[in-house]
Amino acid sequence: MKPGLPLGEAEILALLASWQYAVISVCIDKKQHRETYATWRYDPYHYCMAVLLERYVYFLNRKRARGDVMAESRGGKEDMRLKASYTRLWQQGTDYVDPQQFQEALASRQLIVKPKLNNVSGLQLADLIAHPSRNEILQEHGLLQG
Repeated sequence: MKPGLPLGEAEILALLASWQYAVISVCIDKKQHRETYATWRYDPYHYCMAVLLERYVYFLNRKRARGDVMAESRGGKEDMRLKASYTRLWQQGTDYVDPQQFQEALASRQLIVKPKLNNVSGLQLADLIAHPSRNEILQEHGLLQG
């Protein structure tokens, strides 16, 4: 491949197969979430972040490592709310992960948020993996149509 040229699908798949990485995915049925938690309504995006970060912290602890967390920007107010939600997790923990575990595993007390236009490779990789990961989760639970 020549430098500066976009990768083809086969090249991307070959790279994904050759790299060493782990994928942690969370999938939520927003309709069922709304129906189940009619009074206690945790924003599904924030709920998924909490569940995802719990699993990420467990992963980092097993590896005796620390890691960063970055999200793709969704806009001014949404970004501020997500950053506040992340900060609460970092300071207060969850029912399953105490704050000390978050603080020891996560390198930053503040969520890093970058816009799609910044073309951050980690966010691009997450975009490539998200849909197939969703499909695999749905298939495992017998919910994938077609």
